[in-house]
Amino acid sequence: MTESENVIFAYTAADAVADGNSARPFPELAEEAGYNLPVILTRAAYADVIEWTRTDAPQDETGRFWDVLTMARRAAQHAAADPGAPFPFQVLRLPNTVNGKHSRAEIPRLAVLTVRVEIYDRDMTPCLVIALPGED
Repeated sequence: MTESENVIFAYTAADAVADGNSARPFPELAEEAGYNLPVILTRAAYADVIEWTRTDAPQDETGRFWDVLTMARRAAQHAAADPGAPFPFQVLRLPNTVNGKHSRAEIPRLAVLTVRVEIYDRDMTPCLVIALPGED
């Protein structure tokens, strides 16, 4: 972008969080895990790997988020050299729901996620966005 170009509209990651289209869970946990940037999850990624509404198993959203942060960090250490390219990673998690209904499955299932860098706010602060494959 040059100085003569004007931005007419920008929808930032912070806007997506404010609108409920994305989530920024446990910012202090991400900082504790060593992340210097805000960590955002799309609504679909949050529902798939973080959200925990079951009461029959010893899990919680904090622990599930920690697992995602850990696996994302490990994948980043082996990611391609292109710093702007999204990269995939995997995490095992117990399903919260199957076909929209609470699941009693106790077998962890593999979830594939991607991480990419986006602009968090109008101050051009970068952030990490964790999404399901194919989500923009």
